Amino acid sequence: MAEHRDRLDAAAVEVLVIGFEDPERLSWLQRRIDSPFRFIVDEERTAYGAFKMGRASWSRTYLHPGVIGGYARMLARGERPDLHLGQDRRQLGGDVVLGPGGRIVLSHPERGPEDRAPVDRIITAALDAS
Repeated sequence: MAEHRDRLDAAAVEVLVIGFEDPERLSWLQRRIDSPFRFIVDEERTAYGAFKMGRASWSRTYLHPGVIGGYARMLARGERPDLHLGQDRRQLGGDVVLGPGGRIVLSHPERGPEDRAPVDRIITAALDAS
């Protein structure tokens, strides 16, 4: 999304990243991924409930081939996976685009940790809504 920042700004589209983790952890994540977008803390998960973002099963969270493969690649590079100890790893997120008046023009609640809406679809929905 960050590489499309100029297009989003030109269309007066604001991207918000909403997380349920404590503010310090979310701030650390924003710096780690060098995100140009505004991060919002939703510790009570009000937005998650409003947009029907559920929880993944234990097996989908920890035994999915994409998750295992990602951890294996990190270990092969000599990196230590950030296991987010003490965090709710099963909470799913998603992608939502709101148009004028708060109308939902795209809603993609994740079905699992690897399930994200394609960036082009999000950008198109955001630009069409502006």
